Amino acid sequence: MKKLINSVETVEDEMIQGLIKAYPQYLKKIDGHNVVVRGT
Repeated sequence: MKKLINSVETVEDEMIQGLIKAYPQYLKKIDGHNVVVRGT
């Protein structure tokens, strides 16, 4: 399996967005920060 990175500058944001879309019942993002927390 190859890992695809579109842009090095946005890889962190894209990874966080993917995690949140994959597990919206468990995770949420703190607005204005690159922080993911377990949702309640």
